[in-house]
Amino acid sequence: MKKYSAVLIIVVIIVIVTVYMLNISNKSAVLVSSNITTRESTSSIKIMTYNIQHGRGINGKLALDRIAGVIKDSGADIVGLNEVDQRQKRSNFVDQVAYLAERLDMNYVFGPTLKGISGNYGNAILSRFPIESAENYLLTSKNSEARALLTTEVNLSANKSITVFVTHLSIEQQDRKQQMEEIEDYISQEKDSYILMGDFNKILDLSFGLTPLISGLKSFPADLPSEEIDLFFASQDITLKEAKIINTKASDHLPVVIDIDITA
Repeated sequence: MKKYSAVLIIVVIIVIVTVYMLNISNKSAVLVSSNITTRESTSSIKIMTYNIQHGRGINGKLALDRIAGVIKDSGADIVGLNEVDQRQKRSNFVDQVAYLAERLDMNYVFGPTLKGISGNYGNAILSRFPIESAENYLLTSKNSEARALLTTEVNLSANKSITVFVTHLSIEQQDRKQQMEEIEDYISQEKDSYILMGDFNKILDLSFGLTPLISGLKSFPADLPSEEIDLFFASQDITLKEAKIINTKASDHLPVVIDIDITA
């Protein structure tokens, strides 16, 4: 009996260490599907950032189809998603971004921030345009759960691409500051057009080198929005045409949608 107990303890330790190492390693994004071909060449695109709270609405009910409906009705070409489950028990073991992509006829990439035995959790990108490449960079998280920067190159046309960054920063101020500094370092190396978006959990100190593309759009909490935390940043060749909030009860955040032009 003692022998079996010892073996069980060893197995449990191995599992815990394995999960821990997965969560502290610099993870690679999982590029699962990029089969949708580029539509007609355009320099004008619509982009959404949306924290979907794994498809759970403000009524507490899980309804991923409701999220799909919000995205479809918005007409967004590229969507950055936060709090996406991949085969988690709490969301009925559904690969959520794959499900949404199939429903919306879009390409997708998933970047895990937390990896577990039963499933993963993290950020994702949906795109009507082909996805050329993707990477997932782990950000410093000393005082809170793991966070990451998902970066994807999206091919808009034969000679034009845009780099899309999606993140979800820590609720802890010290970690959030460090994470934003690391993101700024990554983006400073970017030579192509880019969009950075996501849930930043705070209106950022503008002493950083990045200035929000939009301001004044409060997206959290969804039932009585008072916080401007779902943000966009962009390269200088991108011009904002329009920005709006979509009122919906599909998540605890409201989606923010922008129309942009990219200078040739």
